[in-house]
Amino acid sequence: MKGTCGLCDSGMKKYLFSASGSDLVECLNCGFVFVEKIPSWSRLKSRLDFWGKQDVCDTARLSDSFSSECSEDNRSKLGYIEKHAGRRGKLLEIGCSTGAFLGFARDTGWDCTGIEISEDSSRYAREELGLEVLNCDFDDVEFKKEEYSALAAFDVIEHVVDPLKFVNRANMLLRMGGVLALSTPNFSSITYRLLKERWWVVRCLDEHLHFFTPGTMKRMLRKSGFRVVRCYTRQVDLFNIMFTLKNRKAGDYYQARDRRQNLKKVSILRICFSAVKKLINLSFRLRVSPFYNMGEQIVCYAVKIGEPEKAATGGNAL
Repeated sequence: MKGTCGLCDSGMKKYLFSASGSDLVECLNCGFVFVEKIPSWSRLKSRLDFWGKQDVCDTARLSDSFSSECSEDNRSKLGYIEKHAGRRGKLLEIGCSTGAFLGFARDTGWDCTGIEISEDSSRYAREELGLEVLNCDFDDVEFKKEEYSALAAFDVIEHVVDPLKFVNRANMLLRMGGVLALSTPNFSSITYRLLKERWWVVRCLDEHLHFFTPGTMKRMLRKSGFRVVRCYTRQVDLFNIMFTLKNRKAGDYYQARDRRQNLKKVSILRICFSAVKKLINLSFRLRVSPFYNMGEQIVCYAVKIGEPEKAATGGNAL
């Protein structure tokens, strides 16, 4: 896949910047952004294993996953899935981590299965939550065709080697009318526009291999036999933007998180933070807003209406 766009197969591209020993390029034909040379599978898996361990041993990270805020977010995600799936049935989550969303879905009546490449995270989901979670790669498991009513992959597709192949396989596993739910960083976000390569999300090119905009996400899903029923952007880390611009250097995930948590400890700031967050998210969703679709994260729901345009090629899916 070196040098070739994963969405349109074009070899025309422009260089953006380098980080983590890799070059990030943009397809001149369709605008998709990707790492020019995919790292080895062993290196990629080691990075995913690292974050899987952090999901369990980092108590703040683990607590966040099961916080009231995340529970409300899971309720919202599942609500969109149920609205378009029509009925509760079998749900598969790829990259389910410690099982927060999967457990929430199970408790509301879904028949749930998860796939998690991290041994630590998958063990936690099985032993602590009693979930059915397979510790493997998406490609390593055989499923029946059209077995599932819903498939979710939150903050996963940026890590996969071949995103089109990944989504095509999701299509194969979903029944007609089944729902695919995805989330991923937004390359057209206000954060990237302001920070460029100083945004920590786009500096992890040894694990973040592909970057979507709402436009390229919709294009991929349509190509894979889906009808997009909802696609929006949300969230912005204002503190990280201000810190990075002030210090003129890139931060990392933990620095950004710690700054948010420290400010939230002050009651008045926590109240202000919540109010500002709601207003900002609203501005990302209003078409008349100058910040429309500029949130840091893309959230997308799509319904299967047919087969993919063509078979995908490539290596490991995750």
